[in-house]
Amino acid sequence: MLVRNGLILAKNAGFDVMNALELMHNMDFIEELKFGPGDGYLNYYLYNWRCPPIENEKMALVML
Repeated sequence: MLVRNGLILAKNAGFDVMNALELMHNMDFIEELKFGPGDGYLNYYLYNWRCPPIENEKMALVML
């Protein structure tokens, strides 16, 4: 139910990409909802954050 509500909210907000890890029971609903596998590369966009241009190889994001 939580994932279904999240998908509805994402669609209403105009999102076209959803990420999920392959653990717990995620694959059950991922396959059922006809989601396709990604390429393994995730892009994170930081808005309203000022800094000089940084090369991709020198950028990192730590998620806790």
